[in-house]
Amino acid sequence: MLNIKSWVSVLVLGFALLSTTVSFAQAPKIGHCNLEILLRMMPETRSMEQELDTYRQKYAERLANKEKVMQDKYVEFQELVSKNPPAITETEAKAREEELIKMQGELKSDSEKYERELGDRQEKLLNPIIEKMKKAIDEVAIGDGFLYILNAVDASGTSIVLYGPKENDVTEKVAKKLNITLPTAATATPAGTPAATTPATPIKN
Repeated sequence: MLNIKSWVSVLVLGFALLSTTVSFAQAPKIGHCNLEILLRMMPETRSMEQELDTYRQKYAERLANKEKVMQDKYVEFQELVSKNPPAITETEAKAREEELIKMQGELKSDSEKYERELGDRQEKLLNPIIEKMKKAIDEVAIGDGFLYILNAVDASGTSIVLYGPKENDVTEKVAKKLNITLPTAATATPAGTPAATTPATPIKN
């Protein structure tokens, strides 16, 4: 099952952004941003989740129907061969066995195809969302003179910024660029205090 935490892990643990307005003679100005909360709150992400949910449900029903047909044929086969004497010939039994093996292989192939298509579809939908987020981070970084903007959470959704000045948390600024409203206490690290863990919201199956 895929979820927002796994997507954040694809985003490289830090967006390293070079700002041409910062002199290398100065101490590098480093900011941090909670990508997980931004990604979760973007309307495009919610639309993506809905589309992927619909796709999952459609394919799950298709696989379930094929599996039921195979199970029904297997039960019928077992009933025929368990009779004394068997209700089918050896040749017929072999043909039914081969049919069941073929159906099992097709079901496995369809399942693998579904996983590939789901991954491709997710990547296609996620890429423009990531690009939009990166553009907003670029604008904040250049506008505020940051040499680097680091991701404030790891792949599990846990904060990795243990200490940092509040003014270097650019999560709210990036959110404004994206025209999204953050939930209360969404920013990652108050100055001088350990950062709180940010839970991630999985996509429903």
